[in-house]
Amino acid sequence: MSKDKLNLKTLKILLLATQPNQGDLIKTGLKNAGIQSPVQTSLATKAPPKTFSGIDAFIIALSCESATELARVIALAKTADCPVALFLDSGINANIGEIIGAGICTVVIDGLSPDRIPHILEATIHRYNKVRGLQIQLENVKTELEERKLVERAKAILIEQRQISEPTAYKLLQRAAMNQNCRIAHIAQTIIVANQV
Repeated sequence: MSKDKLNLKTLKILLLATQPNQGDLIKTGLKNAGIQSPVQTSLATKAPPKTFSGIDAFIIALSCESATELARVIALAKTADCPVALFLDSGINANIGEIIGAGICTVVIDGLSPDRIPHILEATIHRYNKVRGLQIQLENVKTELEERKLVERAKAILIEQRQISEPTAYKLLQRAAMNQNCRIAHIAQTIIVANQV
């Protein structure tokens, strides 16, 4: 999916609605926007994670006052590796922080209207893409930081063992990485492990 302009008409959507009228409203909203009919599931099936294979978005409509059902929906949303929108009735006592923490991108309370569905869906997908992009960036930064720590430890070992300067130790690591066609962090890890033996 593109980050800027989405083609909502080609999306494969999974729909979970606890009341048939909710499902009908969502389907009407999607149909009016030219979006293909969603795949429906029920809370009773507990929709195993394999259900999410190939799904582009997950829409949930919940209308009950059962904390148990809301907890099941939150648990289910955690397994979805796709954008999730949740429609709730105002009668449900919901912890919005817990819902957002489960990875649900959009929470709409008492706002289930067919003409709003495509806009909410698009906002949900954009928010998911943005958050997912930030998560990937964070993971990359953490990896880089860990690799730097390894390189620093390996340089310290080389400096101590060979009585060389820090720039020289780094050049040795760099040259070894080029010769073995691998990352400097891999060479650094090898030096650290060898030093521990």
